Amino acid sequence: MMAQCMNLTALSIGCRVPGEDPEARHYRIHSRFRHALNLTRGDGNLLTLLDARYENSPAAVRVATPAAWDWRERTAGSSTVMLEHGVMHGEGWRVLLDGAARWAPPSFEGWCGPLPAPEVAAALAAELRRHVGTEGLRSALQWLPGWPAYAREVSLGLHDDLHQLQQQVVRLVGFGTGLTPDGDDFLLGYLAVLTPWLNIEPVAAHHALLKQLIAAQLSQTTDISRHYLQLALQGDFSEPVARLVHAISRHVDLKKIRFAADCVMQVGSASGTDSLAGVISGLRTLQAARHEALSID
Repeated sequence: MMAQCMNLTALSIGCRVPGEDPEARHYRIHSRFRHALNLTRGDGNLLTLLDARYENSPAAVRVATPAAWDWRERTAGSSTVMLEHGVMHGEGWRVLLDGAARWAPPSFEGWCGPLPAPEVAAALAAELRRHVGTEGLRSALQWLPGWPAYAREVSLGLHDDLHQLQQQVVRLVGFGTGLTPDGDDFLLGYLAVLTPWLNIEPVAAHHALLKQLIAAQLSQTTDISRHYLQLALQGDFSEPVARLVHAISRHVDLKKIRFAADCVMQVGSASGTDSLAGVISGLRTLQAARHEALSID
């Protein structure tokens, strides 16, 4: 008797997930985890099937799965997944994509509100220290200037020249441990928080040069981390990071900003904390732009 096929429902589809295609698509399984399955077509880009317990990501499909579902067990012995007529087919399961909402991070195009005040960075730094102390986390990077003392220093500044920025990028991309090394997560947060203010010339120039240098170093990191950095270079970030940057750029109250920061730090074991450290570093860069604007006024 043929085994029953489990029907799963897609809840949302990220903005970078390819749309309808009249031809069947065959994906190779890149990596599998309990709550996520990474697929690839060999072009370096990943498509992730992500359990609903996680928030949206630009290149992910969030899937409603049973409580005991484990993608490692459900794909054991198989190497491919097919997408055809709005359905992703695996061995013994299928994901129904029809009806799922498209998700995209908020657009900051054309946005140039007031630059963040210094108390935002101070509040986030305090939240980061609290979280690290509570969770007992460690990182290969200094999350804040001089802290922790054992970790590698990070120095990114608004007016760093090509040589200075290149040195930092080489020291960051691929540095650290995990599927997404500490340095990559830091750079992701740093790029994200600059995005709403790219029509300020010094910020835009700094951001553009940094992107160019990161793109040249992508071969130095893991496949999964490269994928997320490539999305960041396109201006696409996960829902927790996008929500935090949106809160900062819209100058909501600090309580809501701290809550958004906490959501970022829940990502991975320390990945979200590294990303928040990048956001705080980016806020210091924006403070430098703010001081210049005030001195001109």
